[in-house]
Amino acid sequence: MSKYTVNIDTDALHDIQNATDWYNEVLNGLGASFQNQVKLIA
Repeated sequence: MSKYTVNIDTDALHDIQNATDWYNEVLNGLGASFQNQVKLIA
């Protein structure tokens, strides 16, 4: 299996943080779950 590196640019990091904040407003701790999922693919 080949190993790949995913580079996330500054704009994408900003979007991820905004989404994390939104998810935490919906349900406390949901943002952490979202970021964990992002880490799995990055």
